[in-house]
Amino acid sequence: MSGKSLPIDLASKDYQAAKRYAIQIYMEGVDIAYRVAQQSKEKYGLSEMEYMAVFEKLLDKAFSPLKYLIQEYEHLPEDIKAIFKTEEEREIDKKITELVSKRLLKIIEEAERFGKSKG
Repeated sequence: MSGKSLPIDLASKDYQAAKRYAIQIYMEGVDIAYRVAQQSKEKYGLSEMEYMAVFEKLLDKAFSPLKYLIQEYEHLPEDIKAIFKTEEEREIDKKITELVSKRLLKIIEEAERFGKSKG
């Protein structure tokens, strides 16, 4: 990510969904680290101590700081963000979108009437 780092807004409506996104990414990282370490242990005959060292190094590489994952979440397309939102959060977003659309339609209609009355 480029640009200025912004603070995490713990009060934002997307924060819980962003946390679910981060958890999913971290779970994938653990799975990848485990599989690679396990395959390395089998392929190269690593001792348990060597296996754990490889696993720990892989975990370090797989995890980016939570702050960056949450900021990354903010840049995801809305359809991807929706995957990490609860049904209630999706319903609220839908209602807000409908209300904004209705309000914008009303503003456009009023502007058109105003334009016709001026013409």
